[in-house]
Amino acid sequence: MAPPEQTAGDVSGALERLGESEQILASQGDDYGRAVNLVNLCDAALTMGELDPAEDLGRRGHDLFVQLENDWGAAMAMRHLAKVAYERGDMGEARSRLLAALGTSHHLGDRSASVRCLERLAGVEIALEPPLRGTRLASAAEKLRREIGDTLSGPRRQSFQASWDAARTLLGESEFERVWEQGANMTVDQAVDYALSLTAPSVTS
Repeated sequence: MAPPEQTAGDVSGALERLGESEQILASQGDDYGRAVNLVNLCDAALTMGELDPAEDLGRRGHDLFVQLENDWGAAMAMRHLAKVAYERGDMGEARSRLLAALGTSHHLGDRSASVRCLERLAGVEIALEPPLRGTRLASAAEKLRREIGDTLSGPRRQSFQASWDAARTLLGESEFERVWEQGANMTVDQAVDYALSLTAPSVTS
């Protein structure tokens, strides 16, 4: 039972129902269900633009997964917390959270989660400029997504595409294609190692 990457429809109603679920799960002592539900609540709050509640809910979900020694869930929660930081414009914190999630997801062999981390890291790197590293990561992530047969939802594809288009504009067509090809030639291990080397905002390629 994984939380949605993109919430649509009656978000306010969904948030209310998820809140009711939290009470039921707590009364039943279902800590795993509570942890997943808290991340769902984080996602719903984030969709509504309620960043402070989203941060609190995501942290509670993450901490509960840690208590349960559930690395998969902790990485999932951290990925959502990275999105909260991104929406706040705190790219350094978004990067730090994504790198933590990526390291765990890759260690677990969770390729689907890894590609989500790489895509979001690409968006962070492009926002920081220059977009060379972000472009490589975007290309590597797109290649990996094709390999695992995963598809992007419409809204998420539009969001990522906007970042890739911004990188193309900043770099120019020929330079963008050259750097994109570099990312496309990376193996998944190379892409993850490259991403995990991103410990500080880049000022060069």
